[in-house]
Amino acid sequence: MKRSIIPLVLALLVITSAFAGSEKQMVTITPEKPAVGAEITIRYNPMVIGAPLFGAEAVDVQVFMFREKETPLLLEAAMKKAGKVWEARLKLDDAKSLFGLVRFASAKTADNNQGNYWDFLIHGESGKPVSGAHLARSRSYQYPFSQDFQREKNLARAREEAMQEEALHPKQRQSKFRLWDIDLAERKGDSTLVRNIAGELEAMAKESADDDEALAAISTWYRRVGQNEKSQALQDQLIAKNPDGDIAKQVRFQKISQTRDREERARLAIEYLQDFPNLEANQKASLIGLLINLQKFDKAEGLLATLQPPNGDLLNQIAWTYIEQLINVTRGVELAKQGVEALRQPNLGAKPSFMSPKQWEQQRRTSLGNTLDTYAFGIFKLGRYQEAQAAYREAYDLTGGAEPDINERLVECYLQNGEYATAVEVAKACIEKSKYNDKLLEHGKEAFAKQGKKAEEFDELVAAAKEAGAAKAHAELLAQRVNKPAIDFEAKNLRGEVVKLAQLKGKVVVLDFWATWCGPCKQAFPYVQKIYEKYKDNPDVVILAVNTWENESGFARQQAVKKFLEENKYTFPVVYDESGVVEKYKVEGIPTQFFIDRKGVIQFTASGFEGPAMEQGMAMKIDLLLSGKLLSAK
Repeated sequence: MKRSIIPLVLALLVITSAFAGSEKQMVTITPEKPAVGAEITIRYNPMVIGAPLFGAEAVDVQVFMFREKETPLLLEAAMKKAGKVWEARLKLDDAKSLFGLVRFASAKTADNNQGNYWDFLIHGESGKPVSGAHLARSRSYQYPFSQDFQREKNLARAREEAMQEEALHPKQRQSKFRLWDIDLAERKGDSTLVRNIAGELEAMAKESADDDEALAAISTWYRRVGQNEKSQALQDQLIAKNPDGDIAKQVRFQKISQTRDREERARLAIEYLQDFPNLEANQKASLIGLLINLQKFDKAEGLLATLQPPNGDLLNQIAWTYIEQLINVTRGVELAKQGVEALRQPNLGAKPSFMSPKQWEQQRRTSLGNTLDTYAFGIFKLGRYQEAQAAYREAYDLTGGAEPDINERLVECYLQNGEYATAVEVAKACIEKSKYNDKLLEHGKEAFAKQGKKAEEFDELVAAAKEAGAAKAHAELLAQRVNKPAIDFEAKNLRGEVVKLAQLKGKVVVLDFWATWCGPCKQAFPYVQKIYEKYKDNPDVVILAVNTWENESGFARQQAVKKFLEENKYTFPVVYDESGVVEKYKVEGIPTQFFIDRKGVIQFTASGFEGPAMEQGMAMKIDLLLSGKLLSAK
């Protein structure tokens, strides 16, 4: 018999009322005007009705501190109960602190004030916000910096904060630059605005004749408004004045990145290294990656050897290239081993300031897993199968079985070593987690056959594992629901017709952001094509591949996109992002997909390439949105 839920609802209301605390505010930060060196007290009241962390057994407070000319700094503290309220104290030690964004996290969820966060400005001795504080807050409303601290975009608030900065610190040019940036975002294609900015830049350049930092910024802005000759003239002036300065380095490195001919790029990179031998670690890392891609391995290794402590990720990159392309497998194994040793002894001083220790440790584990995979890949090729198996198994454990390629190579290794039952067991576990590829299925099937079992039985095992995986994925999918309105946009398709998202309401829409140069996009597209073919005759499903971040523009871009689609025989609909759609959707990397329901609400997102499981995942999301069941779920 179906039990009535009315008594339960009434009981919950009574309990909620009884627990509601006397404090009306969910969060308080004191003092109201914190200064550098001060201790701030942050309180979170879980008894306020609607508090997401009501009932949490432990709560951490996280403060994302914006700093002057430095990367942000993440401050964390475990909160303690003071009565019914969680409380923590933090010391604001960093002298360059400007502004803090605040959120709270428990083991299961986080409270970021529904994407708005709580915040505070750093104040000076005068009792007013320090120079740059309002600008930092302005930036938080315009540009995301971290996925965990990504405010809802609000250009009106960004403008308001920039204007407050300008009023408090009228001589600071950055306020003017920020206001121009907001103007350009709001008034795209406004030629009058562009002319006005160019005129103000002219006056600013005359006033700043002896200020190299200001002239560098003005040069950048000249280029943004199409005054390329003036931008170049200022650049040349600054480089002539200081040929070894930061501007000279930036211009030279940018030229390397923009040069398309591989040999010319290599020549410029080597010259850059010769002219600027005393590079910082991050600059060396960028140059090493470039030299590896250009296959200038001697130069890359020479520069890599100067990094102290050794960089495990870069050692892995060059090792993988040596092994995968059969350039020098033995040397690749040596470098991968060095990478493993470096990552086993992490340099805590290398942790990015904006990462928590937990995030940093997870990144290190993933890097170690990937480098162990490279090492195992090399020694497997050298016939050292037992050693490879141990390394692959550790890589599998470190990555949590989340990498289909590592999983496939581990199963192959078990097969090679005659451990057929283990090979099948791991294959089954990977299929259940939807972390497999076609080769893993082949190796698993062969291992199954080596046990004297029939192929049909393996097919049944795979089907059952996929079904179990689908049920688990379905439950996880519901927990990952986004439930945010999709931002409307217009974009032209390959035929030049305008496609409006608003006109697609009533249909399930999939937006897939991509570019022709994007490796993971290319890997994903065969599965996107399969999904398109599956639903192309369904009038209630629309798939749009949104082309963005292309290196070409205008007609050249259109030709490149059409050529790419024709060569690969892709027939799914494509639209060109020419109005910053990728920015509106806060896309941080491609490919990224958005699944929009019939009411125009984003319900799910996905990013990256996850192998054949991607096809199943896309179909599951689309079918769930078509069913209409999700709208009543939660």
